[in-house]
Amino acid sequence: MEVTVAVIAQDLKVHEDGTFDILGVLTGARVSAVPLTVPLLNLFISFSASPAEVGRQRNVTIELRNADGDLMRKSWTTVTVPNPPRPGSREDLNVSFPLKNVPFVSEGDYSFHIFVGDDHKRDLPFHIDVEKGQ
Repeated sequence: MEVTVAVIAQDLKVHEDGTFDILGVLTGARVSAVPLTVPLLNLFISFSASPAEVGRQRNVTIELRNADGDLMRKSWTTVTVPNPPRPGSREDLNVSFPLKNVPFVSEGDYSFHIFVGDDHKRDLPFHIDVEKGQ
């Protein structure tokens, strides 16, 4: 499975037909002080799976790491690759991760790392800026 889209958002809405509305795409945050815990961030990932992967279970893991590479948070789920709309075609698979109580202990760079099994697929950088007094 390959990652085709990955974003961090303030909110996601899932419709009955499987489509998503992605609201408030984030690449970082300006905050008044650190450390802080963000009550909710939503990570949306769209995967493309080959016909050979249909029916297979895949472990998807998200790791939040700081600029030094320290693990701050780890979340995971298991997905099963569904049948594609046409035999022999690739299947698109959308996964949402509602990440609750996300810790940011200091100002600086962070990154959400996306893994499928043990394979690193993508990084999403995220930066915390502390607002300076005026």
